[in-house]
Amino acid sequence: PPNLMRIGAFNFTPRDFDTARRWIEDGVFDPAALVTDVRPMREGPRVFADIVEQRLDGIKVVLVNEMGHE
Repeated sequence: PPNLMRIGAFNFTPRDFDTARRWIEDGVFDPAALVTDVRPMREGPRVFADIVEQRLDGIKVVLVNEMGHE
């Protein structure tokens, strides 16, 4: 949608994000493979502390809202 803005990180161009979006949409790449842990939002501060202290081996941790999440 035209009213959304993408904000990238260093070294990634809008073209890179467009390519990644197409790969996800076309099923070329499944980003779920990067998710190594799912934690409740209330554990966010602990997750970040674990990352800083290198106690977490995960690639990507998803923090979820606990309301209505199974």
